[in-house]
Amino acid sequence: MKGLVDKPSSSAPWSVRWRLVVLVWMALLIAAPSLFWREIPERDSATYALMTNEFAQGNYARAFHPSTPPLLVTIGGSLAHLVSDPFRANRIASILLFLLGIPGTFLLVKELAGARIANVAAVLYAFCPQILYLATSGGVDAGKLSLLPWLTWAGLHWYRRQAVAWGMAVGALGALISLARGEGIFFVIAVLCWYLIETARQKPFRYGSMGRSLTSLVGAVAVMLLLLYPWLSYQRSQTGLWITHPTQLRIYAWLAVHNHWQQEMIVDNNAMEITATAEPASPSTALATTQTKLSTPKGSPDPSVSRDVSPTVPPAESVDQRDNRKNVPWFKNLEKVAKGAFIPYLVLAVGGFVWRRSKDMPLRKRGGSLPLFLIALNLAIFYPTNIMAPRYVSATIPLFLHLSATGVLACETTLQRWSFFTRRRLRLAAVAGIVILALLSQTQLDLFMPPHKRGEQLALMRLGNWIRQHAHEFPAYGTLPSLSFYHNGRVPIMLETDGRLRYYARTDGLVLFSFYRYRPSQITTICRQGKVSVVAYDERMEALCPGFGQYWRNDPSYVPVNLGQEKAKIPESSPVLLCFQADGGTPR
Repeated sequence: MKGLVDKPSSSAPWSVRWRLVVLVWMALLIAAPSLFWREIPERDSATYALMTNEFAQGNYARAFHPSTPPLLVTIGGSLAHLVSDPFRANRIASILLFLLGIPGTFLLVKELAGARIANVAAVLYAFCPQILYLATSGGVDAGKLSLLPWLTWAGLHWYRRQAVAWGMAVGALGALISLARGEGIFFVIAVLCWYLIETARQKPFRYGSMGRSLTSLVGAVAVMLLLLYPWLSYQRSQTGLWITHPTQLRIYAWLAVHNHWQQEMIVDNNAMEITATAEPASPSTALATTQTKLSTPKGSPDPSVSRDVSPTVPPAESVDQRDNRKNVPWFKNLEKVAKGAFIPYLVLAVGGFVWRRSKDMPLRKRGGSLPLFLIALNLAIFYPTNIMAPRYVSATIPLFLHLSATGVLACETTLQRWSFFTRRRLRLAAVAGIVILALLSQTQLDLFMPPHKRGEQLALMRLGNWIRQHAHEFPAYGTLPSLSFYHNGRVPIMLETDGRLRYYARTDGLVLFSFYRYRPSQITTICRQGKVSVVAYDERMEALCPGFGQYWRNDPSYVPVNLGQEKAKIPESSPVLLCFQADGGTPR
């Protein structure tokens, strides 16, 4: 156990603070390149950026949505006044949240395993590629990543001190994490339950202690509800129930409680049927057809007229997914868990756990059961679903870094038994490991993207910018109400298979989901009921709707858009822009 037990430190607390400050600056330097060389958002990040754009422009009614926690949008929208790009503003916000997690991780691990292991854990947090991916993606996971260690640390202090002030701190942090991620409220409830269970297990049992515990528990809940009240009120106005996220409506459904959450209606019950009556046509073939200048049909409705129209939205957003969710890819999800937890850290954590057990250092002795309990809760929420993603697991990495850091120091203690591994060589190896982690964290930059993929993304960016510049030339059939899926209420409305194109165009749109198949006539129905003006036809849309490439060329409702001089800058494999004219033809 030599090397793992904290030695009395003669250094002042300021030395620890300066160490953390230096570590924060180093982490900032590693994350900063993403602000300049990561311009391509992912699908979810593109939606958050659209919301941030509305916030920055003062359109608060369209800046929020019940399905999206408001913390990132609020911070990013406030920063968007300083930077012109809303996606960059969100990345700055997620980086700031990531940096906030460094002292939180240090304090949590110090509480669990001592200051020396906490120093190592803070370094592991700051240089972890999976964590830096969350920090630079401009997504909502960065809030959960940074607030979970703070919430866990406050929960441990609350249990040990039984003080009302610490209970109120847990309530405040619980409110923040509930505003950062939809499932955040469940982690707060888990901490409250853990606190009650551990308090009841205390021996000898004392009624006075239980009284103080219940008082602090009431304080925690009161502070949390007070801070959450504005968001709860907004959710009630949208759904009719007191919730923090629409996924909690299922709980009310089990209790047979009615709500007025407006779901998009299904256009066609046969949305998943496939017809193969026409041969697929590639986008390049379609682009070779005669290009017609974009024209606005006479008598097009005013863009502002649409709120009194039936809120029917296409099956791309509304087809019931419950049957799909029954097909859970269990083994694939296991692979995603390992990837999200970052396998080197996971191996070190297993080693650290075995080491602690061999040295008679049980986790429960210092409250180590709480972080593991929260990790198990996170897996219980996401693992048995078909929406599992590695980033959902990456947000809980700080909760097992006390074991990973123990594994690092256990390796150091073991290697010191051989004369070859001198202290100097071990330090050089540690520095080399940190450099490797820092380099791995940069692989998410656009610079390291395969050339063909980057070309496709640049083409999407050019197309989106072109649509933004010519938005007034497209027909406007109205705006979409923001119901169970987010819509920013802008025109023209676009139908696409990649959510990023509408972000570049700063417009609204509908996205065809990859797990459904459509008939060509259904695309026309989608365009009519979804008030679509622009269709971005590409190979992915042809795969989702076989035969649509032939169909649109024979339907006068679809008119190829003349890109003019911009056409020469865009590869032929890029999406073909089609102007949908609602009065130009009839669905077949």
